[in-house]
Amino acid sequence: LQRRAKEGYPPAGSVPLGYRYIKNTGKKGGYYEIEPDEASVVQDIFRWYVQEGLTMHAIILRLIGAGVPTPWARRRQQTPHKYGSAGWHAESVRKILTNETYIGTLYYGKRKRVPGKSNPDRNTRWHHLPRDAWIAIPVPSIIDPETFQAAQAQIARNAQQSQRNRKHEYLFVGGRLRCGQCRRAMSGQYTWRGEQRYRCCHQPYQ
Repeated sequence: LQRRAKEGYPPAGSVPLGYRYIKNTGKKGGYYEIEPDEASVVQDIFRWYVQEGLTMHAIILRLIGAGVPTPWARRRQQTPHKYGSAGWHAESVRKILTNETYIGTLYYGKRKRVPGKSNPDRNTRWHHLPRDAWIAIPVPSIIDPETFQAAQAQIARNAQQSQRNRKHEYLFVGGRLRCGQCRRAMSGQYTWRGEQRYRCCHQPYQ
């Protein structure tokens, strides 16, 4: 896989939303081709976030309201009402907004397996590699660089604002409040109406 990546062939697994993998006929490797319907969803997400100023959670509500299936459901051709758009998470939206593949470069080899602490004979942990060790593979672009950079700047501003809000407006921060069902941390956040609420970080936003 690493050799093929250095030769300019993207991996076939975990294809980002907005692309389909096309295997080369009669020779090794393949390439990414834009999937128009999915690419339109990606462009909508960037437009809502950058131009309309929606939060990630407001974007989730819009996707759910429009009945847009999750990437998982799309790949498996499942109906939205069965596995549904309710499976959208803030993290899945964030991954789309921060994925450099959409501006024309897929990076392969961002991390590698390393021996585990408790079992050094097996590679059970992931080690993140420095950026200069990543392998760049050109792919068709879906988002222009200016829009992508505007999204990164907005993410940074929202993170700073969130930290200030947590210091002054929420009673339970730092993982002290736990979900009654799965015992994972709860977080404070605003709804798209500006209301404050707590929700489990592991549960899909509905």
